[in-house]
Amino acid sequence: MSEDVAFVNKLCCFVPNNLIVNRFLYFFILSKDFGDQFVINTTGLIGGVSVSVLRNFNITIPNYTKQLQITDFLDQKTNFINKLTSDKQDLIIRLKEYRQTIINEAVTKGLDKNGSMKDSGVDWIGKVPASWNIYKIRRVFDIVKRPYMLEDRPVLSITQTGIKVKDITKNDGQLAQSYVGYQEVNVGDFAMNGMDLLTGNVDCSIYNGVTSPDYRVFRFKNSSKMNSDYYKYLFQQCYSRRIFYKFGQGVSNLGRWRLQTEVFLDFNIPVPTVDNQAKISNYINSKTNKINSIVNSIEQQIAKLQEYKKAIISEAVAGKIKIEEHISREVI
Repeated sequence: MSEDVAFVNKLCCFVPNNLIVNRFLYFFILSKDFGDQFVINTTGLIGGVSVSVLRNFNITIPNYTKQLQITDFLDQKTNFINKLTSDKQDLIIRLKEYRQTIINEAVTKGLDKNGSMKDSGVDWIGKVPASWNIYKIRRVFDIVKRPYMLEDRPVLSITQTGIKVKDITKNDGQLAQSYVGYQEVNVGDFAMNGMDLLTGNVDCSIYNGVTSPDYRVFRFKNSSKMNSDYYKYLFQQCYSRRIFYKFGQGVSNLGRWRLQTEVFLDFNIPVPTVDNQAKISNYINSKTNKINSIVNSIEQQIAKLQEYKKAIISEAVAGKIKIEEHISREVI
């Protein structure tokens, strides 16, 4: 530690004696050897290892000089890997920001850069193509509330990446005693977490299922004149840009910042022609798929760097790397 701290009793502090270099102990804790011992000795529902068991973990300790050589070597290697990883993470952030810019420009300004524009009269939208309409949500969508009284449908969860089928066989997250009476959600319905406008989300469902009674489910009044992808992207922008948040009420520091029903229904949205909606959503799909592919590739590179980092730490602290050879090469 670089400073004095206090921590909860679920954590364990290792204090090396005068035979062990601090950094060597640190790298050992990151090694496969320590990790394997930890996994083997894990007990309990939550999963943990008691201090009394930790005290009996085996550690191979080379002489003090050798420890210093190993830690110097690993500091150099891991700093280089960490810098590469940080640069790639920064690139991912910039790519995601670029993706958001593409989506926002397309859903509010359209694709014709030279077309005639008009003032929408809505601050967060700004100018829109002259042919577009601005309608309240209540003119385009209906809120639906359909309690489902059977338990033969999958439970749907609204995540940061959209609507997902929840695996209720695992003890992950919040689970209900029964899902009878949950809201019915059909393919093409939109569902949003209107209780948490900071970390919540909205999506158009590709599943028939049920979801929390606290979520808002809504659907097009006339689906033949509307494109679901266009409005999925539009509403998701309202979350990511915190547009909905500005219209919310509640206690934000408790994660209960709600968009009241009447406020939602009176919320103004752009309404291009259905042909324009389709062109915009196809354009966004094409652009974001390419960006997502690049992001996935970079994330795989980061994962491989972390694997390499763990491998080199594990081999070095176990004495499987001839540190002297690396030192001599650097001197030469």
